[in-house]
Amino acid sequence: MKTLEDVAKTYQSLANLYMISGNWKPAYKTGNLYKTVQSFNTPSNMLTQQQASSVTSLNLPQISFNISLQFAPPGAEYGRWVEWGNGTGVGAGNPRPFAEESSKDPLLKKTIDAYIGGYVEKDFIPVIEIGLKRAFRSLASERASR
Repeated sequence: MKTLEDVAKTYQSLANLYMISGNWKPAYKTGNLYKTVQSFNTPSNMLTQQQASSVTSLNLPQISFNISLQFAPPGAEYGRWVEWGNGTGVGAGNPRPFAEESSKDPLLKKTIDAYIGGYVEKDFIPVIEIGLKRAFRSLASERASR
């Protein structure tokens, strides 16, 4: 079963891959931006959990997660100019959207789907089974009392 950490690691490794490849001038593997993006974007820095105050119809809390990749982390703030491009005029650079492209990669979607599938299987199916068993017992006791 995939975990949220697996999703974050996949996103980070795809960003590193897109940074050194793609349809644009690649970054250098030995460069500051590559090393800083790689070292800053750890699962603990990328994941935030938000627990909503509402509950689902099964009386479970609604939980949401944000996974964010810093493409201009401390020490390499110029990464935003790499991602978005740096304007117009002499010396202007074209955008190299490594973070955006990695977020659209099919492997990331597949990893997210595997996480969601495992989460549903592990946490929700047992709850549904318990609810169904209770409903069937209740229905059986109603029929027996008639």
